[in-house]
Amino acid sequence: MVCMEKTLLEYGVVGAILLYFLWKDSKTFEIYRTTMQKIVDQLEAMQKDQSELKKDMEEIKKFIK
Repeated sequence: MVCMEKTLLEYGVVGAILLYFLWKDSKTFEIYRTTMQKIVDQLEAMQKDQSELKKDMEEIKKFIK
């Protein structure tokens, strides 16, 4: 809150509004970053599963021949 008071004293309401939007934007970016990391983790897991399935299919083909 000290930062907000200092901003109000030096820049007025406009500065406080700008500070609020900068804070809000940083929270939005953090949510975006977290979400993107979850998506990347899921894609990596899917690729791992896919490569394991390919190996299993190759082994099954060997038994069929």
